[in-house]
Amino acid sequence: MSNNSMLTDLRIRAYMETAEASSFSGIKVESGNSYSIYWFVWERDGFYPWPDWEPIILIFCDSDLRFVCVRRHFIWKVYEAPDLAEPVTAFFEGRHHAPLIKTRTNARDFERKISRGTVPISLDAVLEEEVPDFARDPRHLVDRFKISAIPAALLHRISRQKAVDEKVSELLEDCRE
Repeated sequence: MSNNSMLTDLRIRAYMETAEASSFSGIKVESGNSYSIYWFVWERDGFYPWPDWEPIILIFCDSDLRFVCVRRHFIWKVYEAPDLAEPVTAFFEGRHHAPLIKTRTNARDFERKISRGTVPISLDAVLEEEVPDFARDPRHLVDRFKISAIPAALLHRISRQKAVDEKVSELLEDCRE
């Protein structure tokens, strides 16, 4: 199987809390050379006034899944393929939709979390719109939404994080080493 067909054939499973289903907008999938990004989109990010674009990044090395990376509360979390439970499964927790990935270590707790009050997310709910700049790089949130009420700790966290494209490049570089 070629690398590009691997990227489009691999489908992930995802769940969200039932209360968040009415604000779910859909999914945007981007594929590049050796990576895919699944963007899960909600109308709002909890009580913040912006749309919530949550990326799940899949990185492939020599056609094999190597990393899954999520941005949980604006902090990057990288999972290595040997640690993952198959298939790749995500649960978006709470009204801020913090992504949690199912691993071999957390599988029992993960299954317990998704067993009550959750719904599966259909990967067929495809969005055609472009990914906004603030989703790729949250440092644009402050300028784009003219927000002065963001807590200082969150602003500090956002200012120190890599943009999605920078994180993809970093992980692809790890494949070359």
